[in-house]
Amino acid sequence: MMKVETAEPALKEDAIVYHHPHLRTELKIHSGPRSYFDTDTESLLTMSRINSRPEGLSDGKLPTLNAEVDWDRKMYSRVETLVKEGLIVLVPRIKYRKEKRDGEIVLHLVSAKGENTRDREAFKNLILEIHRRSAWAVRNYTIESQTSRARKLEILLDDVIEGKWSDQKRSSKEILIGYLERIRVLELLREEALPEAEEQIDAFLREEGFVLPTKNFGYVYVPEAEAEALYKKARNTYRYQLLPKLTNSIPALETEIRSFRENFLDVLYDELIENPVLVRDQMLVGEWKKFSQRLGISLDGDLLSLIAAIGEKALSARSYRIETENRRIERGLMETLPDAEPSMARFLRLEGEAFTVSKLAKNLERDDRFLSTVYFGEKGPCLCICPNSEATVLSILGQLEDKYSFQSETAISFLLTIYSKRNRLALWFNKESFRDTFCGAVIGCLGAKVSWLYRMAFFMGFRESLFSEALHVLSVLDYEQLDRKLEEENNLRRKYEILRTDFLKVL
Repeated sequence: MMKVETAEPALKEDAIVYHHPHLRTELKIHSGPRSYFDTDTESLLTMSRINSRPEGLSDGKLPTLNAEVDWDRKMYSRVETLVKEGLIVLVPRIKYRKEKRDGEIVLHLVSAKGENTRDREAFKNLILEIHRRSAWAVRNYTIESQTSRARKLEILLDDVIEGKWSDQKRSSKEILIGYLERIRVLELLREEALPEAEEQIDAFLREEGFVLPTKNFGYVYVPEAEAEALYKKARNTYRYQLLPKLTNSIPALETEIRSFRENFLDVLYDELIENPVLVRDQMLVGEWKKFSQRLGISLDGDLLSLIAAIGEKALSARSYRIETENRRIERGLMETLPDAEPSMARFLRLEGEAFTVSKLAKNLERDDRFLSTVYFGEKGPCLCICPNSEATVLSILGQLEDKYSFQSETAISFLLTIYSKRNRLALWFNKESFRDTFCGAVIGCLGAKVSWLYRMAFFMGFRESLFSEALHVLSVLDYEQLDRKLEEENNLRRKYEILRTDFLKVL
């Protein structure tokens, strides 16, 4: 009757989220003598006490009984005796069996008394691990049940939208109850054993995120590989079918949705300008999550929950790609810029809002390995980048004087990049050799903006005396940048208002 269970592959530890419902079951610290029993009962108690650790569960040594069959009289008596004496507790477990589509329900015999607080912690970890493995089994059965075409998520969504769904309504809670009510010896379980098991298993499933609890469809698997394709379809379904239906049946809903969108967009100015499509989708997913609760236990409420889960996974995949691309660009900059030849190739200009209004620009501004700024040129803004290296900057300044001694957007943007970081680069500017080279580049490229007297002094070799004039010329150009920056900010504000107005349209 009793058997040693085979170990199952455990979930990755980082899959567990620790904001978990508290266990109602606690280990009692042993105090005083206890009764002694017949040899078989003592042996069962010893096995339970020695192996009531997560390791005992993993090794398959924790005593385990099939909960779906009637035990023989002797085994029942032994277990009943130990339970009544408070020496063990029976913890229900849903076990995954590939050959059994409805799983197997077992009871683990866990020692209920310990000698110190360390035993209490081991007891808690063991109970949680048992419930976590039950969640693992439910998740696997849910995924397997959706592999057939008739139960695929896309078909479920279509059937609900079109009013064709006719399966039996079962909440996720009822699914768990359906497993656990198969236990034949409920009288031996603590009163809170089944409610606690339901609560813990559901919590693990929610935290893991592979399956979604619903009020009508049980647990539903939301496959990450299909999330982005499903999301595009879900977004259109919501806009053209579900939203008109909901606002027609709940007149106040349109106002509530618009209010939600206003609050959402008001705090996302930079993000909306940088990536309006991403912000729109984040807004919609937040909207679906919020108003799925508003719709209660209805099919439409579950439908919103499902497309919200789909959207969250699609957004997660998209955000991961964006972050990966940013890291790739930053890594590429670090690997290629410092050694690029000629030296001017180490100064990079990236044009367009995709670079100037982006996380990349903000990350580079905080990165001590680079000098960067946004330059507002005649054709629009560009992100200017070069390595934070005195030798590199000196080399580029030298090339500007020797080979590119004429006014150009490249020269102006580089010089303004260095000028804007002058306080940060004070140690460089304190060196006479750096100031001389800096002045040479400024006068060489921006000579038309310098009076003839200063130009004559420059050609006669009085460079040190021209440093203040070089800073003055750049300060004038930097001031002109303010006008262009203000114009660009006005353009971005207009873009934000246009996007915001469009996104606030509910129907």
